[in-house]
Amino acid sequence: MPRKTLETLSEPMFYVLMALRHGTLCGSEIVQWIDRRTSHRVALGPGTLYTILPKLAEAGMIRET
Repeated sequence: MPRKTLETLSEPMFYVLMALRHGTLCGSEIVQWIDRRTSHRVALGPGTLYTILPKLAEAGMIRET
């Protein structure tokens, strides 16, 4: 059975949402926040981040400002 879009959040998706909860951040600020928060355990590259952001926006979880 195919997985529904955003039926479950991956760990990087969760941390992106948590980072954005603290205010408007650019991509590098999101990556830095996640890096600090996870003690360098979750490494989020630009390819992953910029794949996650449109998915979260399409789901109505975030919006671009």
